[in-house]
Amino acid sequence: MLQALSESGCRLAVASSKPEVFVKKVLDHFGIEKYFSVVVGSGLDGSREKKEEVVAEALRQLGILELSEEERRESCAMIGDREFDIQGARAWKLTGVGVRYGFAAEGELEAEGADAIAGTVEELKEILLTGQVKG
Repeated sequence: MLQALSESGCRLAVASSKPEVFVKKVLDHFGIEKYFSVVVGSGLDGSREKKEEVVAEALRQLGILELSEEERRESCAMIGDREFDIQGARAWKLTGVGVRYGFAAEGELEAEGADAIAGTVEELKEILLTGQVKG
C-alpha cells in the first residue's frame, strides 16, 4: 500500500504521539522509512505531547498549513486507529480516516465522526487512491 500510494504521487507523513526517536526506529526496523517525507512524534523533553501539536508540525513540514481549510480537507487525510487520530484530523480540518485493524474499541471511530473507516489495508488503499470517503 505504501509503495502504491508513493507511486501515485501521495506524500506520506507519520504524526505519532509516541516519541519521535522511537517512531523513526520502528520505521527503520520494518524498512518503510523511505516512503515517508515527514516523520513527527512527541519529544523526549515533553514537547508536542498533544496529538494536535504533532499533526500541526507534520502539516507545517509538508506545507499543508498554508492551504485553506477546504483545500486541506480535500488534499490531506489523517489515518489512525484511535479517536485521538480523528480528533487530530478534525482540529486541522483534514479528512479523518479510521482503521479497524488497530486498537480502537468497537464503535470508537464512528462515535468520533471518522469520515471513512477501513477494515483492511486493501480497503484503506482503495479509499486513499480513489478519494472515496464512506463512513
